[in-house]
Amino acid sequence: MILHEQGGHKRLAAYVVLDASAVMDTPAEILRVWLKSMLPNYMIPASFTVLDRLPLTPSGKIDRAALHAPTPAETDRRAGLEYEAPRTEAERRLAAIWTEVLGVERIGRHDHFFDMGGHSLLATQLVARIERAFHCRLSLRVVFDTSTLAALAAYIETFQWLRGGANDEQRVEIEL
Repeated sequence: MILHEQGGHKRLAAYVVLDASAVMDTPAEILRVWLKSMLPNYMIPASFTVLDRLPLTPSGKIDRAALHAPTPAETDRRAGLEYEAPRTEAERRLAAIWTEVLGVERIGRHDHFFDMGGHSLLATQLVARIERAFHCRLSLRVVFDTSTLAALAAYIETFQWLRGGANDEQRVEIEL
């Protein structure tokens, strides 16, 4: 795995050589699920690039300089998942925030913040932007526990509904 700079953000990239007998349509998704069973979200690579073989230096070591930075298609962790556009106003506003924070072009309802390259530092930025946009105080834990766009939007919408008559200048604490 290598750390690449992409759009001002550092992203962890994995380079994989499959066994000739491997029959996998979506090795990235299979590897991602397997890694998630053992590692925290922030340690899961933002991209998986399948290679025929790893480039080697003349001394037989992996030539890290020869491993290209992943293309946007390779870092699109939604590969194999059908895109569903944000439906509610909260989802659209959150999608705009995620786009800025993550440096990606398109965010769907079922996209997962950490699968899109998010990590704890970006989650902190996300919380600050959500607080400004939705006038609520959001704990970082909420982002970790409701990390899809739709789930986080539903969580915020619930608290806005509970807030009821509170005006936009009042802040509401959101804790799990």
